[in-house]
Amino acid sequence: GDWQNGGPKTYTLTTGEEHLDLSSKNLGPADVTLVAAWLTTSAAAALNSLKCANNPGMVGELNEYGNLKTPDAHAEVFKELTDSLKTSQVTEVDFSSCGIGPVALGHLSDWVRDAEAAINSLALGSNPIGDEAMIRLLDELKDVRLNSFDITRTNCGVPTASKLAELL
Repeated sequence: GDWQNGGPKTYTLTTGEEHLDLSSKNLGPADVTLVAAWLTTSAAAALNSLKCANNPGMVGELNEYGNLKTPDAHAEVFKELTDSLKTSQVTEVDFSSCGIGPVALGHLSDWVRDAEAAINSLALGSNPIGDEAMIRLLDELKDVRLNSFDITRTNCGVPTASKLAELL
């Protein structure tokens, strides 16, 4: 957890829960590993919504002030989470401001491609992703019917906008 922002915040993983909101809990890579493991158990079978917004240390490395220093620092740990999501019933995720860069987005793209449940809501805003990785994700999303898709403040420009226009 991140001690600059008051340290880790408590959370509970409850059996049968449909919505899990871990937003602003100062999650770190150990938390990601725990949630990934929990998602593979019968306790998480009913879960369809996972919100992890505002946890930049979840995938990225933080500076001494608790701000994102290096995106993708924990991308391989994030892969554990996206791999466990593949067989889950989760259809709605919010990974806004989680330190996701191009590498972690690649893992997320793999989940989108291989997910057993149809994804309908994806929030990725305030992550330094960039056009190249975002276009790869958009390619995976071409046959997915999203109700909500947030990519604000992701360092994307005209190439992403052009690709998005193709898909609409």
